[in-house]
Amino acid sequence: MKPVSIPRLELMGAVLAVTLYTSIKQEIRFDLDDVIFWTDSMIVLGYIRNEDKRFKTFVANRVSKIHDLSSPNQWRHVGSKENPADDGSRARRGQPVKIFSDNGSNFQAGEKELRNAFKAMNKDDVEAFFHSKGCEWHFNPPTASHFGGAWERLIRSVRRILRGVLRQQTVTDEVLTTVLAEVESILNSRPLTDFSSDPKDEEPLTPNHLFDETWA
Repeated sequence: MKPVSIPRLELMGAVLAVTLYTSIKQEIRFDLDDVIFWTDSMIVLGYIRNEDKRFKTFVANRVSKIHDLSSPNQWRHVGSKENPADDGSRARRGQPVKIFSDNGSNFQAGEKELRNAFKAMNKDDVEAFFHSKGCEWHFNPPTASHFGGAWERLIRSVRRILRGVLRQQTVTDEVLTTVLAEVESILNSRPLTDFSSDPKDEEPLTPNHLFDETWA
């Protein structure tokens, strides 16, 4: 399957927004005075507001649909930090208690740098910020990469997904954070129990079920 770039994914999100708006408008029984669409992508805004340039088929078809269902002056830009829609796609986890890694020199240097940085900080400020005493960093024995077999496979999966989505693109920290959260969600959707072919059976247990406090 041909990988889809971030701007195209964001453009598809804009198409989803106008499609959802059209469906809701058909169902409600009152008139809307005005409707505003928001996107944190300046590229998508450029697509929507440009009425002169001819785009490639993929972009042209989706921009055409957006124009059919909305007007360019209905679209606004919102910064990534102010975009509430990103809260649902950015996995917010608590502070880890323990970190495990192999014995590579880069990890050893990283652990030493972090330890020195914490020593230079005010202890009270650090404790107030993290609400904990810190976390432990454990190293596998040297030349024993098989100790991390489970997470090494996941690292390969993360790398493969990132390469397919981002390719050679340079992205902002906010975009990278969002993409990594999506990658995390994909990996945590893998079943931990047998997958039944019977549609009447319950869905298999996944790590996402364990992370979701509302699931029971």
